[in-house]
Amino acid sequence: MPVKKTDKYPNLLSVSVTESAANTLTFEEVNIGLSAFDRVGLLIHRLEYWPENNFWDSLNASTDFLHMALTTSNQLSDINADERSAIDTVRIKTVDIGTAATGYHVVLPIVRSFTDMPMSGLLVAPRPLYFGLIADGIASAITVQCRMYFTIVKMADADYFELLESRQFYG
Repeated sequence: MPVKKTDKYPNLLSVSVTESAANTLTFEEVNIGLSAFDRVGLLIHRLEYWPENNFWDSLNASTDFLHMALTTSNQLSDINADERSAIDTVRIKTVDIGTAATGYHVVLPIVRSFTDMPMSGLLVAPRPLYFGLIADGIASAITVQCRMYFTIVKMADADYFELLESRQFYG
């Protein structure tokens, strides 16, 4: 798939996603002003997930978790890695080790780097894109700040339609 990078430097997009209610799957659209008619792709180099600081104190039981994702659909009933529309997923789960006083330092952000991939990124269509999240076992709604570093690449028509076909959610 021959593509031509049109950006010299990466762009930064930031989206905040807050659950509509505690333990509820919620999506926020990623809109950078591009449409299907622009025939461009987004070459994602890096994703950062920033759960709110007090989230870590809310993970109290071994069944508690936070699941975050970049998807091409907001019609999912759950965020799973086997979903065709899931571009990237991260799950944070509580694991009890030893006594209650045992702990460790959490490093934020949770970084997903795609720079080891061909062309130093993951090529996706600019629309539709959503950041989604769901927490389970948490007493209140959670907010996650999502940051995406990307460059825009110009594509030939045939290559762009192949990209749409490979990344689009059908269902």
